[in-house]
Amino acid sequence: MITLSPTTHTHDNGIETYSYPSTVRSDELHCITRTDGGPWRIAPVDAVGVSDLTIQETKRFVEEIRFLIRMAESLERAAASATKAAHPADAAITAEVQALLGDREWTINVAADAAGMTRAKLLHRLNGHSSWTLADLGDLAGAFSRDDEDRSRLLNQLTRTALDAVSASTATVAA
Repeated sequence: MITLSPTTHTHDNGIETYSYPSTVRSDELHCITRTDGGPWRIAPVDAVGVSDLTIQETKRFVEEIRFLIRMAESLERAAASATKAAHPADAAITAEVQALLGDREWTINVAADAAGMTRAKLLHRLNGHSSWTLADLGDLAGAFSRDDEDRSRLLNQLTRTALDAVSASTATVAA
């Protein structure tokens, strides 16, 4: 079984990438990438560009692909457990914010700009890496609203969502 060590792990502009050297194409890297916390995608090196792989090289290449699949599955499991471990209030707010993003067909960049947040901060909240704050809720309510009355209504909605999630989780624990 082949084990590759990543040469780089980057997280830039919402794109997270792990790069692994190929033993078949030593001048190229395999990549496992995701955008905006979405599903992991595998980008293996282009073996078609290699003329006439030997049987041994072909076996190594197949082992590299199997390794990349195992790594991507491991990253998916880690992301899923991080999301499950999120506080119920954070998970509920995230669901609300994602619904608002979908309703308005906004990208992460547009929402972050409108809310006066950095893209990284918004992604950390949406991916469950850090908790939402009241300031975040106010900023988002302002971004998604047409006027002060709408902002107040949306801020109340987001706050109520968080409180309801906490109440439900507390009731479940008590039962």
